This record gives sequence, C-alpha cells and structure tokens, in this order.
Amino acid sequence: MRIRRLAAAGVAVAGLVVFAPATASALWSYNGDDYSYDHNSRNNITTCDKESDQTGVKAVYEYGLGARDEVKDGDGNNGVCAGEGTPGPLLINGHQTCETPHFWPDSCGNWKRY
Repeated sequence: MRIRRLAAAGVAVAGLVVFAPATASALWSYNGDDYSYDHNSRNNITTCDKESDQTGVKAVYEYGLGARDEVKDGDGNNGVCAGEGTPGPLLINGHQTCETPHFWPDSCGNWKRY
C-alpha cells in the first residue's frame, strides 16, 4: 500500500515537472554597469543607472511592428530605476542601453533581440 502511494506521488511530481508552463525569460542589455531589461511577458521595460558619473542612461526599445520608444533614468546611481510599459498588447522585440552624456552622441551597448 505504501509503495503504491509513493509511486502515485512520484508520477504526480513528474507530471508537474513535465507539464509545468515555461516561464518567460527576460533579455538584459548593458552599457558598462548600466543596464535595461524587459519583464512582465515582454510588456514592460526597466532601465537602471548604476554609475555615479553625472551621465544618465536610457533604454531604447522596439515593440509591435517596429515602433521605437525610450525610457530614461537620469538621476544617477541612487538605487531607483525607471520603467514603463508598451501601449496595449504590443510586445517588446528588443532593446539596448545607452548613456546620455550632455553635448555628445549617446554611447550605446549592443541590441538584444528576441
């Protein structure tokens, strides 16, 4: 009797492992210590300025059928990040992290795409 219960429990656990829904994985993009990542099933993006260098950071992201937007964290390395969501059901297709120096072109990391 005990063997049957253990066998049934083992089958139940194996079924959970095999049939459990896969979790969405986020893409992370970097520029130095600054970074951006998408989350909430590719509906939101967050960018974090992790350098105390008087230069803000932004995430440039693409969503839907090629629309592009950005979110900025310009307040330095204070532990607070900036984020936003895409309009409606549109998903983020890719993003990159850029520094935003005054009077110079933005320095950006590589695009990360799905």
